[in-house]
Amino acid sequence: MNDDQASSSRTDSEVSGGRRSQLAFTIPLVGAVILWLLLSNRFPLVEARRSDVLLLILVAVAVSALWTFRRSVGGRLKDRAGWPFVWTAVLLGLLFASLVPTLNAVLDKGATRVFTTVVNSKRCRKGNCTWELRGVHGLPVDAPTMSLEAFETLQANPGDSLVLGIKPGLFGRAWIASRDVHHVEQSGLACARLAGPAASGDTMQLGFLLAEGLSIESEEPGLDCEAPLMVAARTGQVDAVAFLLRRGADPNQVAPDGETALMKAVRARSLGAVRLLIAHGADPQAIEHSGGLVKSVMGMALEVGDTAIIGTLGRAIPQRTSVQGSRP
Repeated sequence: MNDDQASSSRTDSEVSGGRRSQLAFTIPLVGAVILWLLLSNRFPLVEARRSDVLLLILVAVAVSALWTFRRSVGGRLKDRAGWPFVWTAVLLGLLFASLVPTLNAVLDKGATRVFTTVVNSKRCRKGNCTWELRGVHGLPVDAPTMSLEAFETLQANPGDSLVLGIKPGLFGRAWIASRDVHHVEQSGLACARLAGPAASGDTMQLGFLLAEGLSIESEEPGLDCEAPLMVAARTGQVDAVAFLLRRGADPNQVAPDGETALMKAVRARSLGAVRLLIAHGADPQAIEHSGGLVKSVMGMALEVGDTAIIGTLGRAIPQRTSVQGSRP
């Protein structure tokens, strides 16, 4: 009985020791993750470089290897390698990654430059969001747009202006010191105000809005806000198409998705809109390039299968004739 009690006591002690060992591994690692997330979100770099990430990994692995070797003196190295080595490398990597934004925030005394950008798109996954920004000419990035990663609490949506305060940072690693969001009411945009009457065929309201000075070609590609002629053609509103064409709308304007108004009218199976657009100079041989595919207006008509539209386009496409010279 005493042996059983002693064995049970040893088992309890081993379980308790195992739990303490797990906590000793888990708590620092969780703390390092939280610290890295908070600092990288508060003081993000303008552009994350793969070389920086690779350097942090190599340094963390090297320091972890030295630490494991030092602790293995007097013992066997294989007893120290394994999960403790991996845990140390991950912990040090997170701490080193947290050190970069911390040093920038504390030691960077450079002047702040202000850039006004526009949010082009927003993608979120599990509370972490990525914003694509345009209008960022002058920022130290090698692209016409840049990406900003942060928590969803930034509350910036497509169309909003995002004013960034950029500081040079240590070692030439520019970072975002401030972020101010100026929200845009999308319903107040010219293309959005014109889209409603264009989609319903309300030519009177279209006339009132154009008389206010709204541009008949207004669109906002980043907000999926099309020009009114595109909307009227896509919804098959023949009266609105005719009205907008009379008011000077460009029949060959290309929408952000690569389609022309004629293509949208074909997809809508609107024979009246197709005829109007062709009569006002719409190109029946226009080509759409999207996703590596090339589609023509006639190809779309064949997909739709409307014989009247196919015939109208066929008559509008110039007939190509070849003259063969007679042999002497």
